Amino acid sequence: MEREDKKHSVAKKALETKEPTRKPTKGHVKMRRYIDDLVRREDFMEAIKNLGKLEKDFQIPSGKYDEWTPEQQKKHDALNAELASIIEGYGLLRKRANKLLQSKYSLYRHQIAYDFGLDGFLQNFAKALIEKDPATIQFWEQYIGGDADMCMWAAAYMDEMWPTNEGDEIIHLSPQRQLSLIAYPVAIRIHSRAAKADVLDYIEKQWIWIESLLRQDGAKLLKLRKRKHSQEMLDFIWDNQNIPAKKLEKMIDEKFPHNGLIYSEIYKLISLEKEKRLGK
Repeated sequence: MEREDKKHSVAKKALETKEPTRKPTKGHVKMRRYIDDLVRREDFMEAIKNLGKLEKDFQIPSGKYDEWTPEQQKKHDALNAELASIIEGYGLLRKRANKLLQSKYSLYRHQIAYDFGLDGFLQNFAKALIEKDPATIQFWEQYIGGDADMCMWAAAYMDEMWPTNEGDEIIHLSPQRQLSLIAYPVAIRIHSRAAKADVLDYIEKQWIWIESLLRQDGAKLLKLRKRKHSQEMLDFIWDNQNIPAKKLEKMIDEKFPHNGLIYSEIYKLISLEKEKRLGK
């Protein structure tokens, strides 16, 4: 733990001495556009509306505790008592697990991982190489396969939300983490000594396997195409789609000079927006 705290303090000091400049990535631009499109889709707006109806049952009442109704206080107290019991039980479980599993041997394996950057499998492989046992070397070479790399992909959603051994991960008290895993189901683990080129090379050559994990639920790729018309003008046309053709064209020309649209193009845009927003 002392070494981990030291690593954290070094990272914090580096950030404090030099504020990094964040450059927008294509992925950032793509995600922002995706969200901008979603908030105009009827099915998504309906989903958020339904979520709002459920939110009142989940939220903590406003005001101070002594201003709540007896029913609100009772419900809040019962929830806190249940959570406290679960957290206490988990604390005891951690102590039992540490007592059972954190021997001097396992703690020293942690130390080697910190000092040399080798996980358990790679430590076993290195040990076999030192001992020069051909059979053991062959076993670990076959077992770890391509995992002896500067990066490795991880099925984060499956590993944490649906672990083979239910005791491997207790995530049920972290709803935000669950949401993150659902939205970002695959992780790329990067070795502490990896270079940017290692990461890019790994993703390029391992993408076929990474993508197979990403597309398990049939999710479609988000594409970033250059838009011919501004979102502001598209919103304006959509909001005024029921206005007679000549009047609408005049309104567009007044608000967006030099737009160059004619009748047929305006109604083509309305048709495309209808398909996008209503799924028709």
